[in-house]
Amino acid sequence: NHPNIVRYFTAFRFKKNKFFAIAMELLTGGSLLARIEQERGPLTSSQRQREAQTAQWARQVASGLAYMHALRMQHRDLKPDNVLFAEDGRPLVMDFGLARIGLERSSLTHTYETLGTPVFMAPEQAQGAEGIDFRADVYGLGGILYQCLTGELPFVGTSHLEVLAQVIADEARYRDSLQLA
Repeated sequence: NHPNIVRYFTAFRFKKNKFFAIAMELLTGGSLLARIEQERGPLTSSQRQREAQTAQWARQVASGLAYMHALRMQHRDLKPDNVLFAEDGRPLVMDFGLARIGLERSSLTHTYETLGTPVFMAPEQAQGAEGIDFRADVYGLGGILYQCLTGELPFVGTSHLEVLAQVIADEARYRDSLQLA
């Protein structure tokens, strides 16, 4: 229970785990991705406003992540469409389908397999390395900040494999376009 994490009330499994339904709080403010796309570029027209708004959201999302990490929980798929807004404007982290609790090995993850959205993955996560920890979520938050401030994705490719290769070997594109004071 944290003000920047979506509250889930119950979950249901149907037909021997073939279907899964979750009841969560109703959030009417849309997603961070929708807000970025609505602007078709940086979130606000004024750079100072954009920086201030992004910093406020980043602090709130980081607070939710810190709470999760204190409970030894990794999100592993942090991206703008997994940040929803409450009616009062608070951003909330959601979608824990790839989350990992504690350090125990998950039946979902094996060495050299990747889980998550390639463009927001940390390089070690993109490589399928073992021992991925909470820092991968912080890297994902950095990707979100990049997209909020520039209106662009940090990596773009024609396939998931091309994006994964860029994440592993390259720096984020358009990095020179960030002219923060």
